[in-house]
Amino acid sequence: MSIRSQDNIMRLVVRKYAENGALSGPKSVRFEYNYNNSIYIIQIEQCRIRKIIIEPVGPVSYKDALHVYYCLEDLLELFDGQFFALFDAFEESEEKRTDITNAWSQRELSCYESADFMIGSGNVFVDFSKILNSELLTEWDMLSVELDIIHKMFLYCTSSIKMPVDIKCALLVEVFEGMMELLLDRKIITKKPTIKKGESKLEKYLVALMNRYGRDIFKHEYDCTEQQIEKLAHILVCSRNRIAHIRRNDERRYLLKEENIIYLQKLSVLYRVIIFDVLGIPRDVYLNKTLKKVKSIDDRKLIAIN
Repeated sequence: MSIRSQDNIMRLVVRKYAENGALSGPKSVRFEYNYNNSIYIIQIEQCRIRKIIIEPVGPVSYKDALHVYYCLEDLLELFDGQFFALFDAFEESEEKRTDITNAWSQRELSCYESADFMIGSGNVFVDFSKILNSELLTEWDMLSVELDIIHKMFLYCTSSIKMPVDIKCALLVEVFEGMMELLLDRKIITKKPTIKKGESKLEKYLVALMNRYGRDIFKHEYDCTEQQIEKLAHILVCSRNRIAHIRRNDERRYLLKEENIIYLQKLSVLYRVIIFDVLGIPRDVYLNKTLKKVKSIDDRKLIAIN
């Protein structure tokens, strides 16, 4: 299958499954979605496997239909913490049904295969069937355009691509500077952190974001004093700086070995929680599930600032 910008698609059906077990259900959602002055009927059915149906009302281009599909998939990944594996895919019309599974699999980007630490029911924070609707998808579509490469970076850092985990963690630390700018621009955070000459802007932003969104996520780190969070932010920035500066003979502390996977997971939770807040998803929808996830991370007892 190729993206045929002038050709029309009647109905797109993609089925996904969890490689580590059956998906919960039965559950479903159905709504109309307006994109680029065209209406789409979006339907998701889930019981052991997940079926996503994108059905345009009238002629639309492949490019637009694919935009709607991947916009939906990216939002579902934020809910689930993972992309599920492709079972099969079809293009349907009234006259025929065409199997496009192989072509679909070949065209998907590598970031659509989640890392091991993102896989499992413990990473599912939001039940799509209880909250997904046209308004939420529209808000996400606009937000994802605004985030631009920031969200792509998040997807690659939490994917299964072959990259050392310390590099993934360093790159994920970097996205929070842009996240703070987004929150300031939208006036979700109204007071910009004070940054003195010689201080790290990213470090100050991390502290502010963890204070606002991460008190549950970084509870272990907060248990001693709030200065511990400042120390952690400094360690994270030093870890990020390893990809921006040569190594010098100094005493700077950065994340070591298994600590990287711990904070890659915690930062991914922080990122998702911030996105949920920007989208207006109530905290009580996902709080208990994030607490359970954080506990499972902390139980590994590899915290950087013990």
